[in-house]
Amino acid sequence: MQIEKTIVLTLQKLLHKREDTSKQEREQFIIKTKELSLELAGITLSELHVIDCIGTYGTKNITSLSKEMDMTRGAISKICSKLLKRKVIDKIHLADNQKEVHFRLTEFGEKIFSLHETLHQAAEEKVIRFLKKYTPAELQFIDRLLKDVINEL
Repeated sequence: MQIEKTIVLTLQKLLHKREDTSKQEREQFIIKTKELSLELAGITLSELHVIDCIGTYGTKNITSLSKEMDMTRGAISKICSKLLKRKVIDKIHLADNQKEVHFRLTEFGEKIFSLHETLHQAAEEKVIRFLKKYTPAELQFIDRLLKDVINEL
């Protein structure tokens, strides 16, 4: 039973470390936005994820953003309202459906998306370099373990 307790403590350390790293990444993002004269003080992680979703998949409505991000339509609506005020996204209507509101990134939003993508890629490359020290069999186990952890949380 001792190894299980050790694993629990290690997992707790990992989660705390990840939280600290997320804060550092967010601070780095804010610093980079200021260097590029992009004013984003107070932007939330959820707002960044909406920007990323629209930037990655193109024009989206509240329902499709809600499904893609696994959030309520109400939460997405609030986030989009904030992003509209910041002039990060625009409301548009598609030619075949003037009733439904869709969102797209503004030029300002595109700059934020691009910066976020650059930082995200650098973080992903760091993880990939880290994982190169493991064998394919070990990587398959790590993948299974992480999926099991996600399913349990």
